[in-house]
Amino acid sequence: MRASPFHIVRNATRKGTQMPKYVVERELAGIGNITPDQVIAMSQTSCSLLDRVGPKIQWVHSYVTTDNIYCVYIASNEDMIRAHAMQGGFLANHISEVKLVMIRLRKKSKILPQKRR
Repeated sequence: MRASPFHIVRNATRKGTQMPKYVVERELAGIGNITPDQVIAMSQTSCSLLDRVGPKIQWVHSYVTTDNIYCVYIASNEDMIRAHAMQGGFLANHISEVKLVMIRLRKKSKILPQKRR
């Protein structure tokens, strides 16, 4: 049997020990033209709110396209993300829970085991 070229990880469920992961789509016309100073200001506002909320929500990273920002969060539930968006004045046009993560493996790559909590 041939080994799969992909490593697939299921998102944690609310019943598990880890919190689920979410992708948040924010529609912002022209956001791709943002300056580094504007990115820093936006990030600082978001992170200061996250610090106050505590460990039940964590920003992982974001992708900026021409007219959208896609933010990846780990949170106890979707309501935590909506509350963060409202408190910070950020749009949250779509929030989707991640069900699976697929990672393409290279021939010489190693799969690192998931840390258990």
